[in-house]
Amino acid sequence: MGSRVGFAPLFAVAWILLFGGDSFAKMQKGYVQKITDGDTIWFNTNKNFSVDSRLKIRMVHMDAPETHLPTNGNGIVNQGHWGDDATAYLSKLINVNMPVSLDNQGSDKYQRTLGVVFYKDRDVNLKMVESGWAIPYVICSGPTCNKQFFAKENIEAYLTACQEARAAGRGIWDPADPLEEMPFEFRLRQQERDADKWVGDYKTKVMVEPNEYATIDVCRRIFFLKKSEGTRAGFHESK
Repeated sequence: MGSRVGFAPLFAVAWILLFGGDSFAKMQKGYVQKITDGDTIWFNTNKNFSVDSRLKIRMVHMDAPETHLPTNGNGIVNQGHWGDDATAYLSKLINVNMPVSLDNQGSDKYQRTLGVVFYKDRDVNLKMVESGWAIPYVICSGPTCNKQFFAKENIEAYLTACQEARAAGRGIWDPADPLEEMPFEFRLRQQERDADKWVGDYKTKVMVEPNEYATIDVCRRIFFLKKSEGTRAGFHESK
């Protein structure tokens, strides 16, 4: 992956447009303050963990099993041991107090900072997909969603990592104990929401309507907020 300093990463813009966050990106040095779940951590630029310098990070490009999802009237739900195991694996990659780098990609409507976490130049977000404890969750949206998006954001590496983890039966792909419902599907069901994003197949460049997402392999999915965005990115609607 090339240098990520000096421009607003395209993936960041996709998430920012989706969640209504601030449009900026920068690399920051700091420390892991807390591991919340398999795709969320607390990051602090101050080694003493001062309150005013901490950030709650939602790790982008990937999605891990849920551990504490708020629902509409049913309290907090989770995906059982898969969520706990994903959290435990992330804790092996980056321990509390460990110095890390953050590619800060703005914030979402929940006031979480969106970003990629690096430890010794290793993309921790990608490592979670490689381990089988997370799946790719790629959202392409806004004016910068185009054919260059995928190369600039190293998206193919995430999709390939998913395919390899599944073939090897790692993490949620363990054939003896597989996760039957992907995290975003779990969120839709528990929060009583309908699928609302067009979904493209990265390999064939075919895209389908939101409610047909299951026809696209989980390791090849690209999400678009609008059909026109998929078209601009080089995808075409399934006939």
